[in-house]
Amino acid sequence: MASKRYTKDGWVDMARIFDNGVPWNILIGGRQIGKTYGALMQLMDRQPLFFLFLRRTEDELLAIQDPELDPFRAPNEDRQRTDPAWKPWKMFRLNKHVWGVFPAELDDKGDWKIAGEQVGLCACVKTFAKVRGLSARQIELILYDEFIPEPHVPRFRKEGSAFFNLYESVNSNRELQGKPPVKVICLANSNTIANPLMMELGIVEKADKLEQTGGHSFKTRDLYYCNFSDSPVSAQKVDTVLYRLTKNTEFARMALLSSFSGDERGNIASKDLRQYKPVVVAGEIEVYQHKTRPELYVTMHKSGACPVYEPGEINFQRVRRRYNLLDPYMAGKVYFETYTCELYFRSVLGMG
Repeated sequence: MASKRYTKDGWVDMARIFDNGVPWNILIGGRQIGKTYGALMQLMDRQPLFFLFLRRTEDELLAIQDPELDPFRAPNEDRQRTDPAWKPWKMFRLNKHVWGVFPAELDDKGDWKIAGEQVGLCACVKTFAKVRGLSARQIELILYDEFIPEPHVPRFRKEGSAFFNLYESVNSNRELQGKPPVKVICLANSNTIANPLMMELGIVEKADKLEQTGGHSFKTRDLYYCNFSDSPVSAQKVDTVLYRLTKNTEFARMALLSSFSGDERGNIASKDLRQYKPVVVAGEIEVYQHKTRPELYVTMHKSGACPVYEPGEINFQRVRRRYNLLDPYMAGKVYFETYTCELYFRSVLGMG
């Protein structure tokens, strides 16, 4: 039921996520429905739960140093309304790549100064590997905010793997020592389902099918995925000026319905492999040529004898030089078993 995912006021119930016992949590939702705000309020409620707050790039991390863009601002203000003694959390730069989060107060000159023990860290995924001498033992939770880049924002190389490496550095050998793993909560709008983290986790197809069938979540031992596409808060925003103006647009479907409908898709269809002959294996996919028609079929099912190219940009360049895959794709003559296959195909073409 939708009510289990939301508070009585219709906001995302982040307390439920914090308490669900699942190490990795991927949460997708519309704009301003309480994802980041709710997560930060839970961190304030659960002190001393030491956290690492992440953004994708250093530019994004620098942007939130602006008081108007500070994600801690609204939670701090609401805390102070109910507890006048609350010392707001502020970010103080520790080195070139990392900020510390501390309770703070104003000094005689009106500047913020540290007024308590450190509660967390802020960093970005892209440069975290450059951090040296940082002890991650105290980190119990990673909050990765806005992990899906907007369509106009460039991605960086091996973005998903960069986050996995970061997690390995933080989590280290805790589980081998009988300790619980570091909890991960990743938050984003539905800018694109073909995002680096979900691609490398291998959950794009499952998330896509969930949306097509009107579902919202799935859970394994280690991963909980939820798309808050039925948010009561989003439903209330339908009749506001921005969404009246943008009704039925890609933006409105993303911001209100948390839909990945803006993703471009080619020909998705299941084909009988007996009518095709294998051409090439490129990374995760195999490309087949129809025996009588000028048509290609791409699947993750590999069979038959053909050249094999392991994943990697150099190998994919070799595939592009040897095989004409782009022209049939542009002509609509390529069919894909699943949308995930198409995404892998685009990466082989250098379009991913």
